[in-house]
Amino acid sequence: MGRDEIVSAVLRDINLENENMHYFLYGEDTYSLRESLHTLEEKYRISQGEDANIIKLAGGKLTKEGYFNAINSTSFFTEKSFIEVANLQLDSTDQKLKSFIADNLDRIPESATVVFVEYGLPDKRTALFKKLHQSKHSREYPFLDEHALRSWISQKVSGYQLSIAPAAIVKLQIGVGADLWRMSQEIEKIALYKKSIHEELITDRDVDLFVRAEASANIFQFVDAVATKNLRLALISLHTLLEAGENEIYVLTMIIYQYRNMLMVQDQLARGASQQDIPKILAIHPFVAKKTISSLNRYSLEELKAIYQKLAEFDESIKSGKLEPSLALDLLVVDICKK
Repeated sequence: MGRDEIVSAVLRDINLENENMHYFLYGEDTYSLRESLHTLEEKYRISQGEDANIIKLAGGKLTKEGYFNAINSTSFFTEKSFIEVANLQLDSTDQKLKSFIADNLDRIPESATVVFVEYGLPDKRTALFKKLHQSKHSREYPFLDEHALRSWISQKVSGYQLSIAPAAIVKLQIGVGADLWRMSQEIEKIALYKKSIHEELITDRDVDLFVRAEASANIFQFVDAVATKNLRLALISLHTLLEAGENEIYVLTMIIYQYRNMLMVQDQLARGASQQDIPKILAIHPFVAKKTISSLNRYSLEELKAIYQKLAEFDESIKSGKLEPSLALDLLVVDICKK
């Protein structure tokens, strides 16, 4: 489901005048999550006028009494309240509070609309997560994949009544990555510039002028491009990293890390481990595990082993001086992506 479809679904679900309900919004794309939350707040404000009763609760500091008072509160001028509970699962250590909320979700008063928000990935094994996730109003906001990010950039630019060249989109992806907060700011800067000179097309030169590639962040986009066999993006990302001064040995090390993870994940899946258990078993971030698993369908086990062996050979050749580092990386990327 695309980002606009998610927002539309949230808006279709809500009926602030006639029904009590709770929402559960969570995920690593905090920009899109915050936009959806803001849209819900605005719809509530419109329905209630100047007397809107909006309560924001920090999950890490929340108490049972504070939660109970909030959901049962009404102002003198309005009978409806809108309560946002932020990062209860990520920040709070109060297990009794979480159990109380999970057990009483169905008892939220009709006068209250409660939005539980997690700016990240909460533990999906907990009773509270499972109970919240059962709701039809539960929405996850993962990082946008490459295709969705391209579409998002185009839509964002069109909001300024401008258009953007495909090469400029690629450079924005490489220079900024999946951070929509920064991406929004960079697009705004470029858009204001183009408006000031009365031009309607954003080009790759405009991106070069305003956006400095963040090598430390973009190493992950490069590795992902290699793992998904996106040769064009992998080569562009590689040369962006090297031109920004990134060390070739470090780049190679990150490729090795990626394929070692892929082999370990493949092994665990073959042993019967579930995708949800992989992060805990291998002590890797859930997002890394998810991205790794999504890449595995492009490889057989034999191919993964062959690539890992080749990586060891290239590592030896670079460190011994047999191959010039940047050339070796070019050859390696082409070899992996064209298999």
